[in-house]
Amino acid sequence: MSWLSRFSLAQRALIGLMSIIALAFGAIAIPQLKQQLLPCIELPVVSVLAPYQGASPDVVVEKQVVEPIEDSLEGVDGITQVTSTASEGNALIMVSFDYGNNTQQFDADAQQAVNRARVQLPDDVDPKVIAGAGEEGADGGTGAAGTGRRLTHRTDGRVPHLRGAGPGRILCPRQM
Repeated sequence: MSWLSRFSLAQRALIGLMSIIALAFGAIAIPQLKQQLLPCIELPVVSVLAPYQGASPDVVVEKQVVEPIEDSLEGVDGITQVTSTASEGNALIMVSFDYGNNTQQFDADAQQAVNRARVQLPDDVDPKVIAGAGEEGADGGTGAAGTGRRLTHRTDGRVPHLRGAGPGRILCPRQM
């Protein structure tokens, strides 16, 4: 038997008192911890959503919507990856940037690149730039829905219900 085991068995009252003191310090310290279950993280990602009603994904959306936006985004510094998805009547371009840099600047650069590409896009296409999630995002409470309606942050913390959409909730409320 080790010396610690022998000491603990011989001095049960002292070990019990030390345990109670440790529990008391823990009970005092836990409420003072600043920890969130889902912390707000500023992601270096920008999404470009470009709806084009009635267009086929292979030819029209890919050639007339995705390619001009991708070409315009090539001029933005710091891009690590561009992923595009063309579906019927919709184009989604996900742009990833380097971590640790100014994400607000990247959001603005991506918005400028998309604005430059607008002259090459069909008239019916109105691309929206959605900044990465986080408190410092461009809008903080903007989401995308298939109905084309914009979800905005409400002061009471509720998210409006959209027909055909699942329930929504605000994970990173913006401090006003």
